[in-house]
Amino acid sequence: MLFSDKLEFLLDMTSTSNAQLARIINVDPSMISRLRKGRRGIPHDNSYIEAMADYFSKQLTKRYQLSALSEMLGCEELCHPVQPHLLRMILSEWLLSARYDEDNKARPLLKTFDRLPLYHDKNGADNTAAGDVKWNNSKLFVYYGNEGKRRAVCDFLQKILRYGTNCTIQVSSDESSEWIVENDDFAAKLSRMITALREKGCRCQRIAASASDINYSFDSIARWLPLMSSGSLESFHYPRMRDGLYRRTIIVVPDFGALVSTSVGHQRESGATFLTLEKATVNCYAKEFSDYLSVCKPMTKTHGGAQMCNMLLLRALGYESTFSSCIQQSGSLSSITMPPSVVKNIISKTKIPASQKLLRRLREDAWHFEDIVKEHRIIDIFPLAPLEEIAAGKVPVAASQILCGDTCYYSMIEYKLHLQHIAALLKKHPNYHLIQNCGEHIRSDIIYIREGNLALLYKDTAPASIIEITESNLITELWEYMLREIEPKLSPAAREDVIARIERLVMEIDDNLPAGQGY
Repeated sequence: MLFSDKLEFLLDMTSTSNAQLARIINVDPSMISRLRKGRRGIPHDNSYIEAMADYFSKQLTKRYQLSALSEMLGCEELCHPVQPHLLRMILSEWLLSARYDEDNKARPLLKTFDRLPLYHDKNGADNTAAGDVKWNNSKLFVYYGNEGKRRAVCDFLQKILRYGTNCTIQVSSDESSEWIVENDDFAAKLSRMITALREKGCRCQRIAASASDINYSFDSIARWLPLMSSGSLESFHYPRMRDGLYRRTIIVVPDFGALVSTSVGHQRESGATFLTLEKATVNCYAKEFSDYLSVCKPMTKTHGGAQMCNMLLLRALGYESTFSSCIQQSGSLSSITMPPSVVKNIISKTKIPASQKLLRRLREDAWHFEDIVKEHRIIDIFPLAPLEEIAAGKVPVAASQILCGDTCYYSMIEYKLHLQHIAALLKKHPNYHLIQNCGEHIRSDIIYIREGNLALLYKDTAPASIIEITESNLITELWEYMLREIEPKLSPAAREDVIARIERLVMEIDDNLPAGQGY
């Protein structure tokens, strides 16, 4: 459960306003508002949490309040009056658990993004439908338990692969994913089958579980990320909170077939899973999915083609009215710090009008970055390339599929100029930070997160695409996760160290430049 949900519950239960709580713990009311709306993560200073717990422990004295708290925490002992110091300890641990329980929930998504393949291996996917599913004349099939659900999904997807083409698969599920993750062979087979469906031209519409279940949301995004990056998946979420008691899975292909199962609470073992091919029944489920979809909001958007240039220009580079602090992780030097002289050289390498327009804007408004960094913290995370790769011209320009229409690489002079510009920014602007990601492989992918309002995952492999996460809770958690990982590395000593590393590399490049190529 999110910290914002816990705080909302306590404020409502005690009829406490943002201003009242702010006064009690000695902070600005706007901080309480952001905490309540999930736009700010849990305060790193535990004294704020302790002060909240102390206040609420003195307000939660009535039987109906303790009963509601007991149900929320799953602790029957709280149904009866509790000594204030014990209740304070319980509330403090409960509020702090939102930080520790969720510390690593963004990691699987980012790791999955890093591991997306650079090419699609068709071997195996082409043979996915080879299994001999024995279909009789029946229109209804029933499967039992987790193993039965796995068989049901395989049978259904194999039937779609064998008989369906260019269809839309509609998926809605808030049931436990235990039936998937407990069997590695099935998880791998499911991934191959989804890839095969994409190769056959099938598309997918997916309604994820409530975004208040952050762990589930990140896990499911990670699982579907390969489809998202290809633009074959539309992902949605229901924006209101649900109690999660009654859970349901529907997988339906209109006019073709439907798979349905239900469970209660966090039940891990499936009961009965029904697979029907009866057209009228199938279309009833399709209507149910459509009705549910009509009240949902997009969870992610995939941008490709010319859309990517507009997205990078207007959003990631900050050419819009709202900008805030940002973190950008890439496998090469960041495009937003590229000096005008290097941008000019890259313009000459592309013949794509949209890319040329983006690059010209980047060159002409080089001052724009420095204007932003005066007001907002900008944190870059990337590795410095080995001298051998720089000399061989093997260091890719970040986001070069967008900037150049194809993967393009730095010359030694271009890489040196970019390094010198980054060192100058570090010396001039205290709000600009660079963390050298020493263990990273040099590549041109980007993870870009802007505090409170934007998260972009850009995979720079053909066909390139940008996945935009639009759900505010997920954006906030990605930001908090990244910030927790890097804040210990933002010391003045670390800044001086990275500047020294850059200057040493610049000297090494100078020493190895071919005759006549120095600036």
